[in-house]
Amino acid sequence: MSGGRCGGIILNMDMHLWTQEFRSRLANKIRLRREELGFTQSELQNRSFLRQPTIVELENASTRVTSEILFSVAGALKVSPAFLLREENVPV
Repeated sequence: MSGGRCGGIILNMDMHLWTQEFRSRLANKIRLRREELGFTQSELQNRSFLRQPTIVELENASTRVTSEILFSVAGALKVSPAFLLREENVPV
């Protein structure tokens, strides 16, 4: 079982980030932060070293989110993975 600590949040990444509601909140956070930085999806793809379809699927909440994806996207968006994982008042 792989796991890690992310800003005080203990992650069990074998669960592949998690419910549809959670993925929807994460997708919105990613999209909002990307737009806040003025990045296109292509720019996020280049900065995160992920494939373009993965970025689209992330923002549509239609893909499993592995620890590798989470850390790549967080780095590209200049935030911590914990920022993306925190439950805040982000619309679903």
